[in-house]
Amino acid sequence: MFIRIAAIIGALFFSMPAMATTPSGIWAAMSEGTLIYRFDIEKTSSGIWTATWDRPAKMSTDGESFSHVAGPVEHRVAKKVVAAGETLELTFDDLRPGSSPDVFRLKSIDDSHVTAEYLTLAAFGIQVEPLLLVREAPNTSMGSWDQNQNYPTPLYRATNVEMTAIFDADQASRQTWPPKDFAMQREADRQRRVRTGELLDQGLLHSADDLYHAAFVYQHGDNEADYLKAHVLATAAVARGKAAAKWIAAATLDRYLLAIGRPQVFGTQYMTPKDKATTQEPYDRTAISDALRAAMGVPSLNLQTQTLIQMKDAEPAKKPE
Repeated sequence: MFIRIAAIIGALFFSMPAMATTPSGIWAAMSEGTLIYRFDIEKTSSGIWTATWDRPAKMSTDGESFSHVAGPVEHRVAKKVVAAGETLELTFDDLRPGSSPDVFRLKSIDDSHVTAEYLTLAAFGIQVEPLLLVREAPNTSMGSWDQNQNYPTPLYRATNVEMTAIFDADQASRQTWPPKDFAMQREADRQRRVRTGELLDQGLLHSADDLYHAAFVYQHGDNEADYLKAHVLATAAVARGKAAAKWIAAATLDRYLLAIGRPQVFGTQYMTPKDKATTQEPYDRTAISDALRAAMGVPSLNLQTQTLIQMKDAEPAKKPE
């Protein structure tokens, strides 16, 4: 194993949809239209599996991107291919002195995609997220790399079905508000947070949608620790490409600030104290600009003022004291 590749970090490998076929064919690791490397896998007429790996002679990765990618193209032949159900385990010698073999486990998702788990790092206790490889046409050229460019890693991050169901239940419980029984609502929210926390601790939430869904569950928490976790989850969802998570990232920051006795800064929180008018206070309107609010999907100060007026107008008239 080339030492500079040993920086990959990620979450635990998770189960993927079963397929009836073993991943034979040519499979490419593509990054924004650039071919980084590929495997060519086939089964001979005598039933023996063979595999080759075409890759840059030099490259590094931190798990999120490939860097220092430079040729020439290096062609390696697998010294061992082990088939087990829908998976193939490929072992390639690394000719660099003192390096461990590169071992991959490929698994079919559908006719056009497979995942590739890098087992070499897993053997050293480094948790690895699988790559998403796409079926490639034969004779596709490779080698046009810019060693000064970072190429995003094509990771496979499946959305957790249970987390989606938890999020759906959270949202459904808020279709009618206020609830008939606040105590029952709080207990249901607590149970959803507990299970979401278990999924997080077990490394079962990977996709941007998973993190987005978990952020909403924790936003409906009881204290500043819940709101802070919600903010971190929302920020991570944005980092993984979920643009819709920008608003919840702003809202959870506001909620956290209010919980620790500080004014909100985006203006996402409207509160109606008992027997008082709806308010956004405390609110530091000068902390950030409307341009930054817009970048986070939050309405401008002017639109917030209009919303606040509408909410106050909709409130029932207070009895004279």
